[in-house]
Amino acid sequence: MFPEYKKFLKSADWRNFRQEYIDRRVLADGGLCEVCCQVAGQELHHVKPVTPDNFSDKSIKLGNDNVKWVCKECHSRNEKSRVEKYANPPFKLQNGCYMNESGDMVKQRIAVVWGAPFAGKRSYVSGLKGVADFVLCTDELFKAFSLLPSELLPDNLFRDIMKIRDSILSRIGEGQINAPAVWIIAGLPRRKDREELRKRFPDAEFVLIDTAKSKCLYKLQQSKDVKEKYKAADYIAKYFEKYEPD
Repeated sequence: MFPEYKKFLKSADWRNFRQEYIDRRVLADGGLCEVCCQVAGQELHHVKPVTPDNFSDKSIKLGNDNVKWVCKECHSRNEKSRVEKYANPPFKLQNGCYMNESGDMVKQRIAVVWGAPFAGKRSYVSGLKGVADFVLCTDELFKAFSLLPSELLPDNLFRDIMKIRDSILSRIGEGQINAPAVWIIAGLPRRKDREELRKRFPDAEFVLIDTAKSKCLYKLQQSKDVKEKYKAADYIAKYFEKYEPD
């Protein structure tokens, strides 16, 4: 922070402007953070940073259009801060494309991440996905509609939940998911099921999380979240019995 800016932040002009802006935000929605809209704002953030080159520009320093009332986390200014992630959300998809931060039309990314239970599929996606990305995880659908893990899902629910999954896949294929990227996480041990998805999404990336059965079982053993591990182990074994390489 350069000296003139430090002095400006202590000035009556800034203090008055800051208080008036905060008062308006409190009246508008109780003073919630304008970025995440989850917690109360704590700091007034300049969207376009004040620099020595634009310091004389009042629309930068004291412009209502160049400030946001944000929480401390969203005010973080590192390269991967939440402010930057939320500042330019994707515009509505048009013909399978969205407008990125530079104003360029970019094709929506579709990635199918497949592999055995406990192979690390969700960890892989979590490390790469953006905050505005859409994730369809078959195992999470099972939990959402039964409150049970995949290995304990009753047979009578399986078919209906897979129909729900198929309807979501249809929305993805029709370009109705407004997100820069769509991640589809599934087991897909049978070749024909993978081929069906490849026909459905010809431009999609297919990523195999190629983890050996012994390592999947070891990760299961180390898990603190799975109570009936013998059933989960059976679930892993059935996957590898069905598995057909490409």
